[in-house]
Amino acid sequence: MTRGTIAALVGCGLVLACSTPDKTNPDKSASPRALQPTWPEKSQPMNPCSEPIRKLILEGDLSTPLAPECQRADVIAVLGEGTEGAGKLSGKPHTWLLFPGPEQGGSTRAWFEKDTLLLLVVTKPRIKGPISVLLAQLGEPEGDLDSRTTDFDHFVRDRVYAGKGMTLTVGRPFKGDAEPVVLAAFYYAPTTPDAYVTNLGGKDPWVRKFPPR
Repeated sequence: MTRGTIAALVGCGLVLACSTPDKTNPDKSASPRALQPTWPEKSQPMNPCSEPIRKLILEGDLSTPLAPECQRADVIAVLGEGTEGAGKLSGKPHTWLLFPGPEQGGSTRAWFEKDTLLLLVVTKPRIKGPISVLLAQLGEPEGDLDSRTTDFDHFVRDRVYAGKGMTLTVGRPFKGDAEPVVLAAFYYAPTTPDAYVTNLGGKDPWVRKFPPR
């Protein structure tokens, strides 16, 4: 074997040694995956149940009513883990979860039939914009009930907008032209006034006494 042949073989061996990846200390910068561009994740589609709950409770935006057949998981996804309890709506036993409200001293109670959401009862609800403007936009209620909520500064009524999925406990001042207040709000999937009373506790004494003083 000539000296030229030996030199060629040695040079080839050096090239192979340099080009062979070091498995004990791989060069991550040379990985093809590291060179691929990273695209932002696609935004998740709006949840037809959780999104209205978020708007109603956290933003005070009453433009989107609750969807039917919402589940316990949809409420927890927005409000977190609540305190469990049980009670009756219109004489029928149901379970509920209680959450602290966005406003100081307020609360949200979510009522369920098994795991299906029936009703959200909110004390000291957050309402977006002036109450007088909201009431004008809602128009005449389908029902006007004696709420039995005592307030020394306001004349209080339950205004039932069953087709819009809400009942508002509205207090109007006895004197002067001060802005009305919403003392409690009841949110549910759009229904009829009769169904609100017979299925959702529209005339239950415990409901009518909200908010506690």
